[in-house]
Amino acid sequence: MLATRMLPARLITRWKVLALSAFASACGSGGSSAAPGPVASITPMFTEMFFYVLADGAKDRLVAASFAAIPPTCSRATVAECVVSTCTQPTSSSNGPAIDPGTVSASSASLGGEQAIALTAGFGQIYQLGAFPAGEVVTLKATGGADIPAFQETVVIPADASGFTLDGCASQSLDAACPLSKAGATVAWTGGAGAKVVVEIGPSDVASYRYVSCTFDGAPGRGRIPAEVIARLDAAQGQTLRYSLVDGTARVHAGASHTVSVWATRLAGPNIQSTIE
Repeated sequence: MLATRMLPARLITRWKVLALSAFASACGSGGSSAAPGPVASITPMFTEMFFYVLADGAKDRLVAASFAAIPPTCSRATVAECVVSTCTQPTSSSNGPAIDPGTVSASSASLGGEQAIALTAGFGQIYQLGAFPAGEVVTLKATGGADIPAFQETVVIPADASGFTLDGCASQSLDAACPLSKAGATVAWTGGAGAKVVVEIGPSDVASYRYVSCTFDGAPGRGRIPAEVIARLDAAQGQTLRYSLVDGTARVHAGASHTVSVWATRLAGPNIQSTIE
């Protein structure tokens, strides 16, 4: 059996952002190519129950499960392919009541077969050193409990993409940050066929902030971030663009009173530093 380790601090922030935005953007916007329009909705944002797989290059593989009601710290607005979230840091580190899914587990060749995931206050994870190869199938399973009936879903690890640019710029330095035009911007990449490319834009290490998560079909190799979306970011702060790929098997497993978001994602990059101009 492969050793399971603690999740490193450098992945914790990405895990939180992905849990709040990547799946919501990938499934909520539907990858639509509609022209930018007015805000479709603004709703209090609870983190849904989720069960997902994350690949971080050749370094890390993670399966995370959350079956607890988390108090809302963000409101969300949808514009075209983008979700704009306005967030504050939670005043309490505690979650709401745990939701009972029974025994949960994940299995794949890289994980070393079926691995049980112990839940503490509704949250659990498997973290291992090593890669999740592109195309690997991971089975996520819950035996069913008082709150969620039994289910079994499979997700597929997406292939990587590279060559990410913002209007042709790919600077990783704050001293030579790429301009993020108030008139709108184009992001481009190579690869990504069969997946959704998620572009997250936002500051870091601040107590109250806005960030954007835009989702595009991977195959065209480009996507447009509307001016209306950029206008909702804080122009006084530097912005970091982070990239990930979400597999096409993302779905919501619906129970009688709860839903569980299930998906696989691959971190891509490197990050691009930008300033709004």
